[in-house]
Amino acid sequence: MAVVTFMFSASGTQTWTADGDYLLTAVSKTSGTNGAGISTDPRFALSDISAPAKTGTQLECLVNMQSSNTFQSGLRVPVAEGSVLIVTLLAAGSVLCYFDSAVNVEV
Repeated sequence: MAVVTFMFSASGTQTWTADGDYLLTAVSKTSGTNGAGISTDPRFALSDISAPAKTGTQLECLVNMQSSNTFQSGLRVPVAEGSVLIVTLLAAGSVLCYFDSAVNVEV
């Protein structure tokens, strides 16, 4: 299992490019009172979590953690080598992504 930790000194967005084929199996966040999100859509932004439109579609939103949810497990989201994950957090804290290696993951 590999863990990638995204650390934030304030609310913001970060990216990570997968260096291999993985399965995203769990996500946790240390900012318990604020939301977090993970997507592969380059248009994904902080506002998609903080003030989403009343109607609309979020493309490729893999994880959306609201304020009371600090841990999601049991995920089996394929992440292919070269895929870029966009991670947002609405306050200072960390988002931890837990990965298992995968075989034949397609983008």
